Amino acid sequence: MKFSPGFFGALLTGAGNWELTLKERTLNYAAAGGNPTSVNLESIHDVIEKSGFIWNEVVIQSGAEEIRVDGLTKGNSAQLLVAIRSHVSDAHLSRIAENQDFLTFAASSFEHLLKRPRYLANYDLTNWAEEIQQRNGNPAKSVFQTLKSPLFPWDRTPEALRQQFETLQLAFGNKSALIEKRNSTFVDSELRDFDEFFRQVEKTPLTEEQSKAAVVMEDRNLLIAAAGSGKTSSVVGKIGYALKREIVSPEEILVLAFNNHAARELEERISDRLGDILCGKTIKVKTFHALGLEIIANVENVKPSVPDFVADNSGSGRTFIGDLITTLQTSDPDFGREWVFFNTYYFQSATDPATFKDAADWEKYVKETGDYANGKNGYRTLNGELVKSQGEQAIANWLFMQGIPYEYERSYEYNTADQQYRQYFPDFYFPEIDTYLEHYALDKNGNPPAAFGDKYRQSMEWKRALHAEKGTDVIETTFADFQSGDLFSKLESELTRRGVKTKPRALSDIHTHIKGWLNRIWAELPGLILTFIKHTKSNQVSAETLKSKAKEHRQPARAKSFVNIVCKLIAEYEKRLAAAGALDFEDMIIKAAQYADSGKFQHPLHLILVDEFQDISRARANLLAGLLKHSPGCKLFAVGDDWQSIYRFAGSDIGIFTNFSENFGKTATNFLTQTFRSNQGIATVAAEFIQENSAQVRKFVFAVDNTMKETVAIIRVEKRDHVPAQIRYCLEDIAEAARESQTRHVVYLLGRYNHQYPAALKEWREEFKEWLNLDFKTVHSSKGLQADYVILLGLQGGKLGFPSLIADDPLLELVMPQPEAYPHAEERRLFYVALTRARHRVYLLVSKYLPSCFAEELEKTYGIDGTLAYPDASPSSESGQPSERCPECKKGWLRQLDGKFGPFFGCSEYPICRYTRKVAAAEPTIIRKKPLRRDLH
Repeated sequence: MKFSPGFFGALLTGAGNWELTLKERTLNYAAAGGNPTSVNLESIHDVIEKSGFIWNEVVIQSGAEEIRVDGLTKGNSAQLLVAIRSHVSDAHLSRIAENQDFLTFAASSFEHLLKRPRYLANYDLTNWAEEIQQRNGNPAKSVFQTLKSPLFPWDRTPEALRQQFETLQLAFGNKSALIEKRNSTFVDSELRDFDEFFRQVEKTPLTEEQSKAAVVMEDRNLLIAAAGSGKTSSVVGKIGYALKREIVSPEEILVLAFNNHAARELEERISDRLGDILCGKTIKVKTFHALGLEIIANVENVKPSVPDFVADNSGSGRTFIGDLITTLQTSDPDFGREWVFFNTYYFQSATDPATFKDAADWEKYVKETGDYANGKNGYRTLNGELVKSQGEQAIANWLFMQGIPYEYERSYEYNTADQQYRQYFPDFYFPEIDTYLEHYALDKNGNPPAAFGDKYRQSMEWKRALHAEKGTDVIETTFADFQSGDLFSKLESELTRRGVKTKPRALSDIHTHIKGWLNRIWAELPGLILTFIKHTKSNQVSAETLKSKAKEHRQPARAKSFVNIVCKLIAEYEKRLAAAGALDFEDMIIKAAQYADSGKFQHPLHLILVDEFQDISRARANLLAGLLKHSPGCKLFAVGDDWQSIYRFAGSDIGIFTNFSENFGKTATNFLTQTFRSNQGIATVAAEFIQENSAQVRKFVFAVDNTMKETVAIIRVEKRDHVPAQIRYCLEDIAEAARESQTRHVVYLLGRYNHQYPAALKEWREEFKEWLNLDFKTVHSSKGLQADYVILLGLQGGKLGFPSLIADDPLLELVMPQPEAYPHAEERRLFYVALTRARHRVYLLVSKYLPSCFAEELEKTYGIDGTLAYPDASPSSESGQPSERCPECKKGWLRQLDGKFGPFFGCSEYPICRYTRKVAAAEPTIIRKKPLRRDLH
């Protein structure tokens, strides 16, 4: 059948003389002067008629191709439209007729697949589709395309064939809704059939959530479990169900844990609860490290050794890094200089002033990150002054190291005090050359931060004009100079030009100063370095990549200095490993992953279960991917809680958990939302607090114990030496509750750092031994444990506060594939872990005058009515300080200070709030405040 335009149609529309021919399976089109085009009729998905005033156009759409034929009369265009659609329908029906046997077989096979007595995973469906497509010369693709065509003639097909078509459409098309419904029905049936097993497999019956997680057998399974919700029971239930259903045999199962203690506990629990099913066989339970050793030994026929000096995750790891630092300070002068440079100028992250909302925000930052002395907040220098910014601190430290005399904020040599301005105190003065130095919070374009307002720019302009008017010499430096690292070369150039001669101090002298100056902060730096090294190795980031990324970091000078230090430490570390002919844990996992990925290591596994999956590192994830790669039917069951991901220092990457399906493929996600540990008050406060970070997986936690009232107690501590009295106050409260209930209680004293260990713990254990079982732990070491009561210590701001500013250092962005944008994200999860260790009540010991932002957030946002308890005072009030909020800002607390006109009360939020009040002749002293309610347990 042929079509072409008439003489006038071709002439007047400009379409020219074209010809369109319809054959049994093809449409051929030849335009005037163009190359002929041939289109398969089955590929045509639409034919559109476009009407004109006299002439019509027909548009034929085939895939991305489009054929436009113009110059047709209305009658001819309608005839062409009907002809094309008829030929397309005939072609589709011919294709179906040719493959009728395949169609019948495929539809029957798919219906049979749906009736299989097991959960249908993505692998089952894709494997079935591949087998079908390979049958009879692979007709499935063409049949599927035919059925998907919008022009398929459903009205010309018998009912029986139509049902087969619909089945095949589901099989090869959008089958997710059908499979989801089918699997849901199957799971419900299994829960009924295995109800007795799920009620008896553990000492207490599994919940519906736990049982469902056991039955669902997708290729990849993620179980997100709230704190205290029974993760281990879920693992046991999953293994037991898989064995009873004969989905796998014992030798085809592997359970992975992150430490030996967890592995032993899982092994004992599985053996104890599933002994009857196992019939003498065992389930392989290993740590990732043990698995790595096994894989390498299997491939190389030699078991690798891990030397004692390897930097593990305990305190010995930090000690090892400290030893490396000491060695390199002696043996490598360049390292020694770089170490001094970093610790003197860049030991602490400096936030760009341009990011602050207002001046109050800046003052709060200084208060949290700086030091406090004589009623002022600032940054202490090597020379002992308290300066206003980290840039000024770096300048003062550089001058101290170079032996250059200076005076900080000495009064300007001319009187400037008037009605508008107070006396001018330049930042630095150099008496040897009669020169001043002003350090401004300017960016690289010379702009001050908007948060400081126009007043800052006006003050800067006034100072410049004043120096010009009086003819006094002044050097200017900026925050941009500090961040880029140009600050120190600029200082050297300006001062040398003015005749200043430097007298650099000996490195050994500087080391001593730094150690005493930074004190505990310096002791925490090896921990940051250890974390950085673990991520560098786990993510296989090269030294070249690190140096390149450091240049682009938001704090380039700091990042470059740190990278120089770490690269030398890694090189020395690798040298020691090579000399010992050994591997460390990261290398072991990486090598094992390579063997698994390449297929050199073969295994019989069909079910891999991973406990505490939120602690996974990139190297461990690669190992899992390698094991799964060569066993397509192997299922992965990962159990964990992203809310409790607190081991970034050990190499864990929470992004692998939160992006689980992107990393591992088609995933069924289930939740355990019922906690058997904390009461509802603690669970609610903790859950709402952690979910303030929207990157955390959303869920609500339901507690078996529905107690809400006074489950979290806020206790304010005035001074550090008052902490023991406050702790004892809490212990008396808990002991009284224990006596009333005639129950001995377990109490954890939790600290963010080891140095918070209370000296009086031994004495308290003896005093309260009848009713209390006391123990001190860091929050990290308490993970996985539970107590009746928790007393959380050290909730204060600052460098070694909670949240820790060192643990959340922006330098980790250099080695984290997906750095977390939310402030204090890891520390927030650590705080959540601390809260959820307790069954009945958490006591938060909060610094009264420099409180942790976490404690402030709980009070401001998460103070569920009646959930937070506020003991009005404690024995520490014997100091005579009034327990009184500032009447002006309503946030700070009044504290007694000594001024030049005598003692006065000032707000703890100074300089943000400048409220003061004279001390009256007889201020009331509160010796004891009301006790907590003891109606919990």
